[in-house]
Amino acid sequence: MTDNNILDVAVVGGGISGVYSAWRLLTDGGKKSVTLYEADKHIGGRLLSVKPPGIDNMVAELGGMRILPECIQPLINTLISKLNFLANNSDSDITHIDLYDFPVNDSPASDNIVFTRGTSFRWSDIKNPPDNIPYKLPETEKGKSLGEIILEAIKIILNDPEIDKCSSEEVRTKVQTATYGSQNLPLHQQGFWDILTQVISYEAYKFEQDAGGYSTTLSNWNAADAIAWFLADFSPKATYRGFAQGYRQVVVNMAKLFTNAGGNIVCDQKLANFDWDGNVFTLKFANGDTVKAKALILAMPRRSLELISCGNKYLSKDETSKLIKSVTPQPAFKIFSTYSTPWWQKLNLSLGRSVTDLPIRQTYYWANSQGKPIEDGPAMLMASYDDGNNPDFWSGYRDWEGVNFKSMGLRTNDLKWKDKTPEWSDYEPKQEQMKAEMTRQLAEIHGVCKDSIEPNSVCFKNWAEDPFGGGWNFWNIGVESQKVMKEIIKPDLNVPLYICGDAYSNWQGWVEGALETANMVLALPEFNVKPL
Repeated sequence: MTDNNILDVAVVGGGISGVYSAWRLLTDGGKKSVTLYEADKHIGGRLLSVKPPGIDNMVAELGGMRILPECIQPLINTLISKLNFLANNSDSDITHIDLYDFPVNDSPASDNIVFTRGTSFRWSDIKNPPDNIPYKLPETEKGKSLGEIILEAIKIILNDPEIDKCSSEEVRTKVQTATYGSQNLPLHQQGFWDILTQVISYEAYKFEQDAGGYSTTLSNWNAADAIAWFLADFSPKATYRGFAQGYRQVVVNMAKLFTNAGGNIVCDQKLANFDWDGNVFTLKFANGDTVKAKALILAMPRRSLELISCGNKYLSKDETSKLIKSVTPQPAFKIFSTYSTPWWQKLNLSLGRSVTDLPIRQTYYWANSQGKPIEDGPAMLMASYDDGNNPDFWSGYRDWEGVNFKSMGLRTNDLKWKDKTPEWSDYEPKQEQMKAEMTRQLAEIHGVCKDSIEPNSVCFKNWAEDPFGGGWNFWNIGVESQKVMKEIIKPDLNVPLYICGDAYSNWQGWVEGALETANMVLALPEFNVKPL
């Protein structure tokens, strides 16, 4: 095989880190031939935006859905600014990315619902707790918001009453060397759950977990990383921005710039294995195709790497395998449902979320593409956003003859990549039971008759399924994450094999983490590509 038939770089994984890496290598890294391979029928990874039927001014975000301000997440904000500059000042076919204020509405002033332990109350009840709040909080914890309880606990753990005024980088530096407890152990050797219950009451912990809406964020993962992650992601000061045309637009815009510059994207191409002969990689795909490349970037999370590593002598090496297993995937699940009218408006609910300890966990009254509530006419809910053990509940209602991941491992014959937009219908449940159970739980939370809130259509995504393994990953207890981050981007210094993605980042579960690790790979001397 001649050098003309050997790629400079093969990138496997069509999520944000893969597409970003491919685009930057071709346009700023001096590489002449870069091809991106994706197992699904479309690019985007866990950025999965679909248009609901009959509603033109809304987008269902089955995956990632929001960003934090530039002062907290500079990478994604800078990327959006760069893409918008190119959309406005070049002859490219990319589109302008419009953002809106993403409402959560779980402040102490909100009248959105909390339904836990069989009791319904409003967020506004928390500051002056009536008797019907079903948690026996001590006097020192009564009247405090969820964020205030955790923030005060973190201040005690770090012995720093002003930690919330520090930057994300300052917090990460502090937690990596901080210790806590009677044995004065480093935080990274302890579990977040274990430490929290030494500082707050167990009733407060259950209140946080139930009413916070997430089962995994307060679970027993690496306490050092959990504290840094929590202060940035779920602090009382966190504000969010959503995407008018869907978050996936960011990936599609980069993909267009990449292919316009001469790059190639091949979807329906599932990597089965690869080998390295000392000079060139041979990539072997599920449909029998083989490709040669001088360098290989695997832009994927732990579970996707494990699906390849079986029988692969490079990924299954003890040192590399240990790095890959340094995080644990966290199951996540979403259901969206559409209606002829926003029935929740009659309950004085318009935007943000209500929360329950039922398997449905979080319900968002979805905003239109300007971030405004739907007052009348067709409307949509993110009926369920749940994690932890809750996705297992919903898996019993799915169609087990089909898979909610559409890859067949077969490559299209088109030589030029064309974006295949994921459709709502691709993610509709095949059985009626899921829709019926979703409606039953919504009715219980909102105190209405289930027959009065029948949805027109429903779609869902279970991120626990292969090849993702979860909606996000968390660092394991005992792992020195900053060390692993630097090592996993190039596990063997003698082999041009690279790994990136949010799973092994400071921003697990966020696009910011995918960009962070992609930039770490690109900054290596052999690529020498600077961040935007």
